[in-house]
Amino acid sequence: LYAYREVNKDLPNAAKVAVDTFETTKITDRNGVLLQQVDQVEGGWRTFVPLDQISSYAIDATIASEDATYWTHYGIEPIAFIRLAVINLSGAGTSGGSTITQQLARGLYPEQIGNDLTATRKFKEMLAAVALDKEFSKEDILTMYLNQIFYGQRSYGIEAAANTYFNKRASELNLAEASLLAGLPQAPSSYDP
Repeated sequence: LYAYREVNKDLPNAAKVAVDTFETTKITDRNGVLLQQVDQVEGGWRTFVPLDQISSYAIDATIASEDATYWTHYGIEPIAFIRLAVINLSGAGTSGGSTITQQLARGLYPEQIGNDLTATRKFKEMLAAVALDKEFSKEDILTMYLNQIFYGQRSYGIEAAANTYFNKRASELNLAEASLLAGLPQAPSSYDP
């Protein structure tokens, strides 16, 4: 309990971080017709979309490739937690297997969690994921994740990725397109088509 409080006391509110995340600048005419989009020089492309404007194929493919038990766990996968403890106690190496919620926590709180490959970082990530899971619904977490994740080609979020790779909206993705995009975040440069 003490460790949980220590880690979480430094974490900012996830909703505020998500709101403060950059978006692509859009220039419209007086009737709201899009004329041009301007990317963020130090960021890239991102357009926030709610979950109901994302293809069900993209949602299902992302969950299948990143976190098959997403709808049933509480931010962390208990088996992965046990595996992490065993591997670290034995000194046999490191363990992956972050849930979608853990990946979101790592993306939202990079300064507080860090990116080193240590048990301490993984523990912080797990505690932050549990806190996110308590604060937000699964739908909200998935919405934040799909709008935060990097897909390569300076594209952040599923809407920018759909536009970059297929010149369409995230709501229009078919199964094949959604499957390709779901695999990109694991290694965007290596898997870039």
